[in-house]
Amino acid sequence: MKLRFLFLLLATTVFSTFSFAQDKNIAIEISLKDLKILTTNKNVPVKIKITNKSEQILNTGDLGDLFLYFSKCRKVEMCYRQGDLLFGIVKIKSKTLKKDKSLEFESNLSDLIWIDELSSYRYDRKNFETIPAENIYFYAAIPTRKDVLPKGVRLPEDFLSNQIAVSLNSK
Repeated sequence: MKLRFLFLLLATTVFSTFSFAQDKNIAIEISLKDLKILTTNKNVPVKIKITNKSEQILNTGDLGDLFLYFSKCRKVEMCYRQGDLLFGIVKIKSKTLKKDKSLEFESNLSDLIWIDELSSYRYDRKNFETIPAENIYFYAAIPTRKDVLPKGVRLPEDFLSNQIAVSLNSK
């Protein structure tokens, strides 16, 4: 009886997760005014556009946070060394979107706390100037679950934005 209950619970969870991912078909687009970025600048705006591509109504507040990345590796490649991938987290405002409607907003890159994905050290203050000049690929993602279930069934991947090649300078 317990085994049957656990199986039903697992099946329900998998089905609802797949339904959630299918219903949340979105597109993310980012843009910068200037591709040459001075990391000591106090105002480095990025425009973010999230578009609902699903037939279902989307509440953007349900998406969680948006992660902005500066990476030494392209977005489809893995970075394995400390300092090669830094991210900052942006809260997504809550808005109800019908199909093909968008939420557009700006975030200031210099106001974020940038975290090295492979480091255990965490800054407690703004640290835009610490992004290495080699991290020229800029993109965004809204993470989703990436669990692997029995028999190799994978849950949905992240929603990724376009990728922009930038030039970073501290002087």
